[in-house]
Amino acid sequence: LHLAYKAIEEGKITKDTFIKILPRHTGKNIPYGSSLMYLEAGYSITFFDLMKGAALPSGNDAVYLIAETLAGSIEQFVVLMNREAQLLGLHQTHFIEPTGLSEKNFSNAYELAQFAVYYIKAHPYALKELHNLPSATVQLYGSKNTKTLTLKSTNDLLLSFEGCDGLKTGYIRESGYNFITTAQRGNTRFVLVTLGGKNGTLERTKTAESLLNWAFSNWETIEFPRDKLGKVRVWYGKEQYIKPIMNPSQFVTIEKVYKANLTYKVIYEELTAPITRGQQVGKLLLISDTIIVKTIPLLAPEDIPQGNLVIRIRDFFLKFLYILFKKPE
Repeated sequence: LHLAYKAIEEGKITKDTFIKILPRHTGKNIPYGSSLMYLEAGYSITFFDLMKGAALPSGNDAVYLIAETLAGSIEQFVVLMNREAQLLGLHQTHFIEPTGLSEKNFSNAYELAQFAVYYIKAHPYALKELHNLPSATVQLYGSKNTKTLTLKSTNDLLLSFEGCDGLKTGYIRESGYNFITTAQRGNTRFVLVTLGGKNGTLERTKTAESLLNWAFSNWETIEFPRDKLGKVRVWYGKEQYIKPIMNPSQFVTIEKVYKANLTYKVIYEELTAPITRGQQVGKLLLISDTIIVKTIPLLAPEDIPQGNLVIRIRDFFLKFLYILFKKPE
């Protein structure tokens, strides 16, 4: 689905592109044990409806047709998947085929969580238009008639857990019942990965529900106002000051027990131009009583080149005076 969204965003295909369904794309030609959206040969379907078929009922027939449409063959699509995994730094993830049905595909909980976070950020509309749908109807268009298919999501938390809006279930005998789920309440979003469940979909759902309840009960995401970071002096630069940004964002997740007594301290490095965008220029410490709850890097938001000769001479003398009269800490 990530590669499907990427192809749409790059203009290689549109959501409304019609895709012809051939006999090899139908259930009887899909590997035994597959979940299906139940495509029928001789009909056409829009690309986005195929994506729904892959997302909601985990239709392997939909996955195969998406793969062939984007890459020309299943094998070439797997090449694209593995290339993308390496580009994203998922070095313990490797695919043999695109559906997840083969026990020779491998990954781990940490990398699946990393990818889920990336996917949500890269395609922020995907949750609303795809993954949080408990069900959906799609159309198969034939030369003489149109058929309607009803798709049901395999994510049971969508209807039972407040804020749940994704993401994906999976099962094969060798790895058990697996679940990548996400939920958001206010500013707080959690991504949860559970692997290797042994006792069916009900246990998978209850385990995820229990862990998400624990997370929302004990942790909260707060917004730290950027104006509290102030500005930092850049010596010998074309600009005298920069206003740093937090990495990765101004939203910070902390344990609720620390929130009541939370204070902060901003520490800046001495900066000399040139400064490059993204360079660490300091750090923000979130402190509760005497405990440092979190240390957040502060980054330069833009490049600051060296100033001209006049600026450099001026700053030489200003820095000398600054050092001369600076109060000892």
